Amino acid sequence: MHKQGIWAMTTILLRRLVKQPKVYLILGLIGCVMDNDLGNARHLYASYQVSVNGFGCFACVTSYEYLLMWLALGFSVLISDVPFLTPMEPFIRMRLSGRASMAARALYLLILSIVYALVIWIMTLLIAGGTLKDPYTWDKALNTMSLGQSVGDAFIYVPRIVVSQMTPLLAWAKALISLITVLYALGMMILFLSTVGTRKLVICLLGLMTVLDEAIGYMQLNDVLYYISPFSWCRPEYQLTAAQYTTRPGAFYCSATPCILIIISLFLLLYVSAQPKWISRSLNRMEE
Repeated sequence: MHKQGIWAMTTILLRRLVKQPKVYLILGLIGCVMDNDLGNARHLYASYQVSVNGFGCFACVTSYEYLLMWLALGFSVLISDVPFLTPMEPFIRMRLSGRASMAARALYLLILSIVYALVIWIMTLLIAGGTLKDPYTWDKALNTMSLGQSVGDAFIYVPRIVVSQMTPLLAWAKALISLITVLYALGMMILFLSTVGTRKLVICLLGLMTVLDEAIGYMQLNDVLYYISPFSWCRPEYQLTAAQYTTRPGAFYCSATPCILIIISLFLLLYVSAQPKWISRSLNRMEE
């Protein structure tokens, strides 16, 4: 009964999200921003019949702080209605316990993180005109751009260290898994904080986390801030170069910290949601 109820509530949350205009506004805005940087790669095919590697191109997108900031902002807007209360909340409380309803929200965040990351990859393929033919070899265009040289009039940001140390498929897999893990960790942390703190404070913290990675580089802030910058952890370029700096967290920290945050947040959520105070508080929020 609980398993069916958890999935039913997760489905309700997903359907509600799909019906919201903000989803399509976000994807359209991200598409415009990505086209400004990746559109050059698409023009290569029109001019020279040269296609960039669709796997490697995604790793380039997630390595570029500016584009990654927009991806983070898009996800932040999608989860800005934490703790995801619906008009059916009083009826859900009659059928599901506090823990079961919180488990449904955690499952919703996991599905949202996976789908969002995959949609971004598909958008990267379409905008850059990428190909999936050779997942183990970098194409000449991206390889040339990684040296800081343009191909014709086209140039996109390609980290040389990623090209030299990874195959396109490995870089894609690492970038995709890292992005999903960081998105889910951020979502779970924000969900927990929304159950114990004020929503306005939580949204401010969410906004700070999404722009911190770009701000550290652009404003030349102290490298110590990388320890609390979740979107820095999922950049393939950062993970490969972290060992070169003694003041920055290493690759193991970048991989392990999101997983630890997910586990801690999940246990805290299950504990808090079992308390009568949280149940009454959530219902009071619905009345507001």
